Amino acid sequence: MNSISNATFKWGENPYWAKANTEHGKNSLIYGLSATTLGCIKTVTNENSSLNKILNLFQSVFFGLRSNEQYNIYSRKDDDLGFDETHRPHAANIGEIACFIEKKINPIALPLTSLFGSEIKDSYHSIAHLANALWWRNRLHSNKIKWRRFKHMPKLLYKLIRYSNKDVTSKQISEIITAPLGLLGFAFCGLFTPIKSWLKFKGSENTIINSLSSIGIATQHLIYFFKFTLPNLWDFKEKEKNENKILFNIGAAANTLNIGLPIIDLFPFENSFLSKAQKLYRELASGSTMAFFASRRYFMGSAWFARDK
Repeated sequence: MNSISNATFKWGENPYWAKANTEHGKNSLIYGLSATTLGCIKTVTNENSSLNKILNLFQSVFFGLRSNEQYNIYSRKDDDLGFDETHRPHAANIGEIACFIEKKINPIALPLTSLFGSEIKDSYHSIAHLANALWWRNRLHSNKIKWRRFKHMPKLLYKLIRYSNKDVTSKQISEIITAPLGLLGFAFCGLFTPIKSWLKFKGSENTIINSLSSIGIATQHLIYFFKFTLPNLWDFKEKEKNENKILFNIGAAANTLNIGLPIIDLFPFENSFLSKAQKLYRELASGSTMAFFASRRYFMGSAWFARDK
């Protein structure tokens, strides 16, 4: 919760921001977990059954509600979008579109498209969050890539395993990999997600395209592992705050599942059991990601009030 400020912008650091994070973060967590639970149950039902269609509809409703709650945080003038409007106008242009879609369009479009055929539903659901995916990846590759620093990676990884000052080392690794992986994720999401959506609209599927699209997710979670997950572990060991332990556990699960997603998406499983397992894997990967960022914002807001007492 360190402030990032200049003459015209201050990130958070006020009770209204803290209240928004606490309330919207909690609601986002509830809706995200509800959507994931229904999705997991849905994977074991017959795709052509009425129960599957009902579960899919309600899952889409919860997805839309979750999007609205989470992006009511990010779109604040004293949060990520406000920061971009001041410091990264090119990212803010994408962010404005992303926040509008997540707050105004998806809460309606996600459940609405679920009432149509599987081609329309699957096509829209696969591209529904493209704008926000591009926004976050654009933010990460806004800084200049320092290729010469990559020669230090083996040494830094060794230090991360063997020595103290792990928090400093994690930050150094994060600073090296963020810009190039952000650019890579932006390219893979921007190019292959629309192709994936178009193929689904036509009623077909290509596992290679699915896997290439998922690379844009995997690179993001590799960044998050060093940027968020490991720092939560170091903070827990130093301060022994339970919320840091919770965030580390959720973050580690989300990072692991999503980094493995490109491999999982490569397999065209014909076997019914393996196909259901693959779908369950995707539900858990998505759900753990939503749980991490919702919980993170809830804890950030709560920590502001606890500090201010």
